[in-house]
Amino acid sequence: MSTVLDDKWVKSAFWLSSENVEGGNSAIVNRIYSTSMQKATDTTLGGNFVINPLCQFTRYADLKHNVYSSKNGRGDSILIPDISRSNTTSANRSNGMGRVYSEKYDDNMQVVHFRMGYPQFNSLTSFYANYYSVPAASMARQGRAPGFFYTLGWTLGSVATIPAMPFIFAGKAMKFFLRRPASKYYYLKHSMLPYWSAVSSMVNGIAATMGIMPRPIYEGNRPLHEPDTGISQLDVNAYHKIIPSIYRKNGGIDVFAVAQRGQLLVNMRRDMLSDELNNLTSRDEVRDAFKKRLYGQDMENVYGIAAKATSTYEDYVNMWRKSEMLGKMEKEPTTDDEGNVSTDNTSMERVQRVDSGVIDRFVNAFDSERRMGSEFLSVRVDFTGTQTESFNNSAKEPSISGTINNISATARETRFSMFDGNLDSTGAVSAVVDSFKDFAMGAAQGFGVQGLAQLAGSAFVDIPKVWDSSSCDFNKLTLNIPLRSPYGDPLSRLQNLILPMCCFFAMSVPLATGKQSHTAPFLIEYFAQGRAHSRLAMVESLSMTRGVGDIGWNNSGGFLGVDIQLGLLDLTNAINMPLNPSYELSDRVIQAAGYGVGAASGWLAGGSPSNAGENGVAIASALLGSTYDDDNNYTDYLSILAGIPLEAEINGMRKWAVRLARQQAAFDDSYSPERAAMWAGETLFGEVVKAFSMATDRR
Repeated sequence: MSTVLDDKWVKSAFWLSSENVEGGNSAIVNRIYSTSMQKATDTTLGGNFVINPLCQFTRYADLKHNVYSSKNGRGDSILIPDISRSNTTSANRSNGMGRVYSEKYDDNMQVVHFRMGYPQFNSLTSFYANYYSVPAASMARQGRAPGFFYTLGWTLGSVATIPAMPFIFAGKAMKFFLRRPASKYYYLKHSMLPYWSAVSSMVNGIAATMGIMPRPIYEGNRPLHEPDTGISQLDVNAYHKIIPSIYRKNGGIDVFAVAQRGQLLVNMRRDMLSDELNNLTSRDEVRDAFKKRLYGQDMENVYGIAAKATSTYEDYVNMWRKSEMLGKMEKEPTTDDEGNVSTDNTSMERVQRVDSGVIDRFVNAFDSERRMGSEFLSVRVDFTGTQTESFNNSAKEPSISGTINNISATARETRFSMFDGNLDSTGAVSAVVDSFKDFAMGAAQGFGVQGLAQLAGSAFVDIPKVWDSSSCDFNKLTLNIPLRSPYGDPLSRLQNLILPMCCFFAMSVPLATGKQSHTAPFLIEYFAQGRAHSRLAMVESLSMTRGVGDIGWNNSGGFLGVDIQLGLLDLTNAINMPLNPSYELSDRVIQAAGYGVGAASGWLAGGSPSNAGENGVAIASALLGSTYDDDNNYTDYLSILAGIPLEAEINGMRKWAVRLARQQAAFDDSYSPERAAMWAGETLFGEVVKAFSMATDRR
């Protein structure tokens, strides 16, 4: 470990000029880096990937970085880019996150993702052709691969199906990328449109009841004592002007747009970055573009101030003021006699808002949807703490043990009832019977079938118990989800409390099949990174406690806080471990052939045979059917232990890359010298050698 001297770390610990800092200008700039500079999401309705984000601080208490600043409109400051006093939030635009909020709350919150759907049954032929493997069963039950005649039959069958192999492989690969397992009896078919439709119906039904949606007919005179708990058309227009795609002009919330907007914001920023980087050719140009994107447009002015040892505190304050944190105004606002504030709108910076047409909105929405914008309900939850996995095996008495012992017990009872063979008082008959019995037992001993004598009731057999069943419990989650509204007005309560509650309610209760009938609730898939992942589950329990907090209710009976507890039940109850790569000899042979062809090609081309051989293995692995096997509890548990993110679990290309890496590891295992030595030790020759070798030094 290198020695760090005081004169090294102290130069990076205080607000010094760049000429006195290790790293110079770059170190100065990196001091104020924040994760908020890379985030396009915020905490407006639909502006975050989670449905229930914590509210942010104001922009004046927690400085923001405008990730959507245009190329020619960034501020001069590395502290804050140009932010207009006018609200720049819109359907596809955001002010981003404050730095403290991003680093303390958004970066550290625990998120659980849900996906709802219906049971989809496999075909009989697909299930019986894929759920069981003879080589795997032989290895699991006997510790060895099937014998010569099985291999001969497999070879003949494989040769007969060679013409159909391209179609079989294509079908398996297609199911892999389309996420349709072939070896499961039934699985979850994702279908989020019906779910979001149910949530939308609930939310806007409640909004109409609360008076958030202006009523089209006159509802009569209200009592004088009844407060007006609704909102006016002017309020509806104001909200619609802020985010037209979310707040409808006739009132209510477009829940479908809420589900997609988080990904939409990220897409917009990604497109903006792509436009800036398309014409850049060198690495230095790309690096400078990112610096300007993160820290401001006029980097030279910043470096000029930060590099001077004579720069004063006032210089840095002026640099902050130039960032136009409060907006750029050439004319100060004036107040009339009635208290109304007015400004010269021609001199104030404003963000142009053009309500996109239906076609533009559809294009943007589909661009979000192709990146799974609405395919998940993401929820911020309280920290779940420790995660426990348990794996259980049970054993039972073998039936043969009971059968033999029952026969022996019956014979013993019969012999006891017959005075143990003493039929006369003289003992002559008993002596004859005992002679024949001894002769029969001696003959049985000589023939090696003396165990039959046990059936006469002379003993009981002791046969070990056998495995009966296995179960596992490693995907169980109980989530606590607090919901709070920062304000008590109807719309704040609707979007901060009622909307998330409707999301949980819709995924938990039975689905209606008529006005007075119902069927099973939605099946769900849930994912908590590093903690649990179930592909087939349901909500076991849902508890919602309303009116929590110091002020739980307002005077109109509206609750201001809700605590939700959600229990999740994994519908699978077993996990199995494949004994790779022992029973996949054919795969290893194909990979070895790929390595040989690749190495030969590399040698002929004058390159490295080893590197070319590795490429050949990768190509061969991509052509193996086992690469596209279905996910199961075993592979999901490996992913849980690895702590991979959601994107790596659902993205087809990422999963494919992981499968190829696993196939490479299996191929590397197949030619391990240590593995070959283990195999030799388990043969007859190896057992003989071990019998005449020195004993182990293990204690």
